[in-house]
Amino acid sequence: MPEPGAAASRRLGSASPGRAALAGHQLGAALMSGPCRDDFTRQVSAREERLQWGRAAAPSSSPSPSPSGTERDLAGRSQAPRAGERRKPDVYGREPARDAALFREEACAPPGPARPTEVAAASAKAGARSGGRSCASPTSASATSCAEAWSPTTAACARSSPSGACSSDSSARRGRSSCAAFASWTLRRTTSWPRMRSARRWVRRSSAGSCTRSPLRQYLSRAPFADYLDSMYFDRFLQWKYLERQSVTKDTFRQYRILGKGGFGEVCACQVRATGKMYACKKLEKKRIKKRKGEAMALNEKQILEKVNSRFVVSLAYAYETKDALCLVLTIMNGGDLKFHIYNMGNPGFEDERVVFYAAEICCGLQHLHQEGIVYRDLKPENILLDDDGHIRISDLGLAIKIPEGETIRGRVGTVGYMAPEVINNERYTFSPDWWGLGCLVYEMIAGQSPFRARKERVKREEVEKRVQEEQEHYSDKFSEDARAICTLLLAKDPQQRLGCGADGAAEVKRHPFFRTINFKRLEAGITKPSFVPDPRAVYCKDVLDIEQFSTVKGVNLDQADN
Repeated sequence: MPEPGAAASRRLGSASPGRAALAGHQLGAALMSGPCRDDFTRQVSAREERLQWGRAAAPSSSPSPSPSGTERDLAGRSQAPRAGERRKPDVYGREPARDAALFREEACAPPGPARPTEVAAASAKAGARSGGRSCASPTSASATSCAEAWSPTTAACARSSPSGACSSDSSARRGRSSCAAFASWTLRRTTSWPRMRSARRWVRRSSAGSCTRSPLRQYLSRAPFADYLDSMYFDRFLQWKYLERQSVTKDTFRQYRILGKGGFGEVCACQVRATGKMYACKKLEKKRIKKRKGEAMALNEKQILEKVNSRFVVSLAYAYETKDALCLVLTIMNGGDLKFHIYNMGNPGFEDERVVFYAAEICCGLQHLHQEGIVYRDLKPENILLDDDGHIRISDLGLAIKIPEGETIRGRVGTVGYMAPEVINNERYTFSPDWWGLGCLVYEMIAGQSPFRARKERVKREEVEKRVQEEQEHYSDKFSEDARAICTLLLAKDPQQRLGCGADGAAEVKRHPFFRTINFKRLEAGITKPSFVPDPRAVYCKDVLDIEQFSTVKGVNLDQADN
């Protein structure tokens, strides 16, 4: 699972599972080598009664009923309804009182026969009301079997815990380099530090060198590791390992309201039952995929999402399939898309500061895709989403494709009004359509309409494509000198003359005076503060009733090969 550490443990409803898991992981990270106790399995079996889920500590910090009938939601906020009042569902369609009670049942109640009959009945009733089966917690036997199959050692514990998985985590690169520097450190004579003479009287090279070797590891692998195996921290660690080993299915999540729709299906909010973390679930209906012969496109999107690791592109957390759909569980973006903000939040368009910020983050996202050899080909306001803090991410990579190094591709794909001239003409290209799309997006964020079609203008596809190929865009007084200049360069008809299509790629775009106020190093580190932060109480999407429903796919039957 993506978050088996302390942050996830705090959601389970015990008083100190976060500290427990963190302490266990820190100890596991320190124990990088050494023997495991021979009677490990016997000890774990003898502690089966203590391996009950949620019994590691007192449930003082768990969500619990408050006096006077007050309930608390998953975030701990008071949910005290008035007499006779039923609280409205939240942004995702969740009912706080119902879901809080269900979450307590799943996270805190002991499993199996020890569970009171009336509690089990209440949980079953709550699960029926929510339309889903409550998640069963890991049992004593499950955790024990996990331990027997895993056969943990000190090194295995260290590698399996989040704080110890440094060898495979790119974010721990600085820590690994520091450890390597300490390991290779030696004393040497120097004239720059006169005070070192007094230090050399007490520290010898042999004693200093021995500190970088194994005595500490050997010590920790004996008595401290034995104490760790006999502690509640290791019990909690085993329970998380058991959850990690479970396959992901539709029962892993609770489903909530529809957020929007894509080409092959709907996008809805979902919540991981074990942790309470929210995601967006993109469902690709198998019948619709088969009718449009989009099997390769669906698989391509999943593979690209797995490969890309950028703070400016949505991340893939889980993937699973049901009888009727392929499901991609992605980063949830609560701020809505740019199209909603451009046209539904006051006057159409943004102020200059906001346009520059969004354009800079989109430029970074395109650069990260291009570095992986991926061309996006569908840049438009609907596909740019805002998170809780006001940062953007590129979404919907269904039309993205990886270009073999040194080659070009051909494909007439995209959205009418945002396709580059070379795409319309079915010419060969590399990354040039993305920079054309950025020009269209910057223009629309400023003018409040796309460059080649007025808002709500009814015009045929052929007419729009003719305008893209032959006409020049018109610039109003809303455009500053730098904004006009960058749009003109990005919307050049000839890809050879277009900004960003040279040897420097995205670096050439970043050097434009339009971005003079942006520190791209701080931006890519996530330090730069957005000028607009979404209101957490607002809903930045259409009402559920306003989202068009998909019609039933007729004439397509799924066979054994489709499952």
